[in-house]
Amino acid sequence: MAISSIASPPTLQHQCVNFALMFIVAFVEIALAYFPLFFGVSPKLLIAIVFLIAIYDEEQNHFINLIGVGLIYDMMQSAPLGYTSGAMILVNLFGILSRHRLKNVQQSLIWLEYATVMIAVMFYTWICIVVINQGLPAVMPLVFQYSVTVLLFPVMIGIYKLELSLLELMRRLK
Repeated sequence: MAISSIASPPTLQHQCVNFALMFIVAFVEIALAYFPLFFGVSPKLLIAIVFLIAIYDEEQNHFINLIGVGLIYDMMQSAPLGYTSGAMILVNLFGILSRHRLKNVQQSLIWLEYATVMIAVMFYTWICIVVINQGLPAVMPLVFQYSVTVLLFPVMIGIYKLELSLLELMRRLK
């Protein structure tokens, strides 16, 4: 399940494909929240895509993409503006800083690293909930959300591979 990285000069096309992928994943994540299994605590699939792009894409994700998708996601979820953008920027920065260490390791180690990053994201989520609601939230929904998100990480790797094949096809058509 190896992923080859993309090494090319920054292009608007590439950033638009990344934005479109994150936008579609955001809609899927919101749609999952309406299923009875995930009611109110859908998995954070958007974080997984941002993590994968930060590690494997030599052309770094622009902060404008992260802020734009995050703000749109927050507006659709009626969340405080900037909440999702903040989490995505933190994950992107961590991925960029860990890129050289994680580039050529086994997928299971990347999955473990992602599980660690998700602990930080869930802690960030918990702090935001405490600050906004001025009270302690229930912990079990956050544990469920964390567990499902980490378990779905291999699915997100498959979706990211589809994006890479689309970018390769676009590069060949030039």
